[in-house]
Amino acid sequence: MAFIKKEKNFINKNYLEMSVKDMAKILKTSENEISQYLIKNNSIDKKTNSTLNEKSSIFQDFEFKSIKDVFFDNFYFWLGIAVLIIVLFYRSYNSILLSDEMTMFNDFASGRWVWWKLLYGSMVNQYLAFAFFGISPIGYRVTATGFHLVNIFLFFYLFRNFISEKILKITILLISVHSIFVEPLTWVAANPYIYHGFVYLLIMIFSFKYEKTNKIYFLILYYALVINFTLQGGHTNFAPLVAIVFNLFILKRSFKKELILSGWLLLMIPVFTMLNKKDVDARVASLTTGPYCEKFVQTLPFTVAKSMELVFFPFSLALFHEETLTPGYYNFARILTLGFIFLVIYLFFKKKTYFGIVAVACAFCIYIFSPVQIAWFVAERYMYLTTFFVCLLLAIFFNYLNKKVPNLGNLLIACYFFFFLFTTFNRFNAWASAETLWEENIKIAPDSYRVRNNLADTYSKNGKFELATKQFSEALRINPNFVDAYFNLANSYLAQNKFSEAEAYLLKSVQMNPALVESYLKLGLIKANTGNFKEAYYYIDKALEIEPNLEIAKNLKQQIKDYEIKQKN
Repeated sequence: MAFIKKEKNFINKNYLEMSVKDMAKILKTSENEISQYLIKNNSIDKKTNSTLNEKSSIFQDFEFKSIKDVFFDNFYFWLGIAVLIIVLFYRSYNSILLSDEMTMFNDFASGRWVWWKLLYGSMVNQYLAFAFFGISPIGYRVTATGFHLVNIFLFFYLFRNFISEKILKITILLISVHSIFVEPLTWVAANPYIYHGFVYLLIMIFSFKYEKTNKIYFLILYYALVINFTLQGGHTNFAPLVAIVFNLFILKRSFKKELILSGWLLLMIPVFTMLNKKDVDARVASLTTGPYCEKFVQTLPFTVAKSMELVFFPFSLALFHEETLTPGYYNFARILTLGFIFLVIYLFFKKKTYFGIVAVACAFCIYIFSPVQIAWFVAERYMYLTTFFVCLLLAIFFNYLNKKVPNLGNLLIACYFFFFLFTTFNRFNAWASAETLWEENIKIAPDSYRVRNNLADTYSKNGKFELATKQFSEALRINPNFVDAYFNLANSYLAQNKFSEAEAYLLKSVQMNPALVESYLKLGLIKANTGNFKEAYYYIDKALEIEPNLEIAKNLKQQIKDYEIKQKN
């Protein structure tokens, strides 16, 4: 068969990134015809039947292997990776549990979590850890580490079908020491992102298996996981987008076939919004300030720049970044964002496989680029699975450099490895206590009123009231309308038995937020303590107006009555 000009152009353009089998399927011809054409044009060697161009060693179409075979073929490599990660993260196993995680523990302990919720929910791995270990920091971190190791292996198992194992092993080496994983592995509240990564990898594996075997049960499993994730909302609401990007650009499924198989899944994205309209509206209202589109345009460059900083050069790691943008950094962020957009456009038209890697990496954290996701929050945990693909891009780039300048890529691999290792090792120092964690955040975001409020609240709980007052005052200086700081500052004064100061800040908090039940309860306590029972009942009744069935308010009112009777007697 003689190829027409259009077919020749297609082969010449895609033979570096596509397998002969895939090109034959698209052109509806035999694999032998394409191979002969490539041999004739010196594109592949007759003896080895491999592409002569150096880039061919990156993208390959491997023979199918079982998970067991892939694992035992590289057993000592996986053993070394497991030992490296466990030894590196061992320091974190006894780190603190943050206070906001106790609500989750209480929920588990109450029995409201039952076995069938394992089929639905993003806290599966946390529940499993609780079921086996109880409220144990070590238990949660061991479970998270286990899931993380499984994810690394599944990533290798899946992408070895498209990419050279040599490059993938470099990728895994970088993943094993990347400092961005400290947060999701160490902070229990961030563990769900590891579970999200696990399910996303299963989604891609089931899609790949269906494409290669045409067995319908793989497609059913694929649908079940995508729909489950989409209807959970939040960070997994865009699961269909992730799946479609992978299928089109990594799996190289035709657009027509993908539209039929997965296009309808996009309709599931707004379903969560419709089913949970009240909660979604409240979430949007809490995250959106100022003109809607204007805020998005202003914060997008910051989000892009900080996201790239986190995954490529994680010097400034924090629970979240919230900074006052200097003109110099903001201009840099805008230039970087424009450069990134142009790069993505170039890859889409010229290097679709590379585009696919970048697109899947972005799809996993697409929610942080949403206008209502409040771009100031660029958390490490959001970038969990995205980091896998960033490490893959680094490995591909280092391999390319090795071809151009011998050992240059190897040198950079070593530099990146030890840079990640150093920052990861030192990151655990921040997680030693709540104080050190928020003090580290202050270094990153000195102008963040939220960070200062959280640090002050921690100081207050540890009895360091002078330091707490200073940080609360700074938070209110930065944002005089921040209700949480008024309430927390009042708590700090209450702990010091400074009732008049506490009362002033509690009154300010309810003035700004009349629905703040806890402030009314504490005002009731203050008034009762000073013998003003009439006003004490007034404030407790205000709390009950807002939440009529609030047991703590009812009990407190009864205790005040008992105390009043005792005082009269």
